[in-house]
Order: sequence, then structure tokens, then C-alpha cells
Amino acid sequence: VASLYPVAPVEAGVGGAEAVAAAFEAGRQLYARGVDFDFMDFESLTRARIADGRLEVSGETYRALVLPAMRAARWSTVLKADEFRRAGGHLFVVGAPPEASDRAGRDDSELAARVKDWPKAVTPAELAAAVPAAFPPDFAAAGASPSFLHRRIGPRDVWMVYGAPKGTECAFRAVGRAELWD
Repeated sequence: VASLYPVAPVEAGVGGAEAVAAAFEAGRQLYARGVDFDFMDFESLTRARIADGRLEVSGETYRALVLPAMRAARWSTVLKADEFRRAGGHLFVVGAPPEASDRAGRDDSELAARVKDWPKAVTPAELAAAVPAAFPPDFAAAGASPSFLHRRIGPRDVWMVYGAPKGTECAFRAVGRAELWD
């Protein structure tokens, strides 16, 4: 999951504090559910490639994009989020959707037309429940809820799992021989 870091609302003075609070609460809720997510800046989103309903940027791949209370957004963000959604990616709007952009400010009919078909806004708690339901998890631990991070380093999938009681059976969505590093 990529969660956009809400710089635009802060810069525009349009719900900046609300957007920052939504971003960090959404992150806290995702983390508590064991969902691997990264904060992403608008420049990374702009240069991301979309393939098979996923965002690909800087060696990372994301199946979901979260816009946290982005009442003001860069136009490039709106375009990429809409393109991602139309390509089958999972777009989640936490709180308010964009109502102003650097393209034309407020009352922009093109912005309104783009966001009208976006998914209904959710709360951070609803987001944390919706993400695992939207696609199969990369990781599961029998009877436990440890935290984890997943990174692709060259040809290898590297999983950092912490908070799992000793002996917990874990399942990873990966192919190959597993090694335990401690």
C-alpha cells in the first residue's frame, strides 16, 4: 500500500492539519492490522509506472493507493490516481476527496468530473478493514498478528517479521527456498 504524504493540502492551506492527521491515523490503523505500507511523495507518484493494476516506482510495487483527506492535491496526483483506479488499482480516499488543485484552484469542473467516480471516502478504521479484503495478503501468521515489512532486493524477497511469538507458523506470498536470518 502506498499512502500519499499530504504536502499539497498543507501548502495550499486547505485542510492541511486534517490531512496530516488522517495520513498518520490511517498509517497507524494499517500497521496495527499488519498491512505493509509506505508513505509516498507526489513526485514519486507522478513518475510511477502503472502495470497490471499496480503502481511501480523506485523498485517497489503497490496494489493500493491511499489519499488521506487530500482536499487540495496536485493535478498530477489526481491524474495518476485516476489512471491507477481505471487500470484496476485499489484507490482509497480517507476523508475528503480533492476539491482544489494547482491546475485551476477550486470550482474546477474537470477535477470534479475526475473524482466523481472515485470510491466513497472511508475512515482510517474502515481503510484498515478494506485493504486486507481487497486483495490477498503477502503475509499471514497463524494465531498471531506480528508486524512485517516486505522488500524486493534484486531477485530476492526479504521479509522483516517482528513481534511473532517463537514457533509461530508464517506464510509468505513468494516463491523459492526460505532462509531464516536473525
